[in-house]
Amino acid sequence: MTAESSSLIERYAAAIPRLADDQLAAAVLALATAGEAADSRAAALKLGVGHALVLRAIATLATPPALIGIDRRDHRTQRIFFHVLPAARNSLAMADNSKQQKGKNAPTV
Repeated sequence: MTAESSSLIERYAAAIPRLADDQLAAAVLALATAGEAADSRAAALKLGVGHALVLRAIATLATPPALIGIDRRDHRTQRIFFHVLPAARNSLAMADNSKQQKGKNAPTV
């Protein structure tokens, strides 16, 4: 996992309330955003966790309001291929903008 994806995990957890208590789902979303994983097996290997745990995280992320879209499923291996939806990127951008605005409005000493 790169420094970029590690940073994205924290940012997604702060930006999207349902990910605050689900670090694995935030990590899967971060890996997909960073281009490090586009399927469940790759995400499980990158994170060093079981494939079944990543499948649960993907189910959470695909539940409305969905943050990822499912591209296809390999029924033989149970691998799920997915992509990040604009809603996830928009939530991150809105949180980043809000954070920047708070910084600009802070009183100077």
